[in-house]
Amino acid sequence: MSLANGDIGLLVTFLVILFFLMFVIAIMANVIKFVKKQSSEEKDLKIEELHNEIEELKKEIEELKKDQDV
Repeated sequence: MSLANGDIGLLVTFLVILFFLMFVIAIMANVIKFVKKQSSEEKDLKIEELHNEIEELKKEIEELKKDQDV
């Protein structure tokens, strides 16, 4: 079975479209990874801030208890 010029052009067009779609999918996957990483870092920062606030409140409670005992 021999390939005519039209068949080769169709094959090349199909391969170019396939390559482009793979490229777009790879970019989308990287963007999704970046967004997930960024949101997890933001959550870590919020957790750290809340932890610091809790520590400060514990210190204030201890001071108030000492003041109340005196």
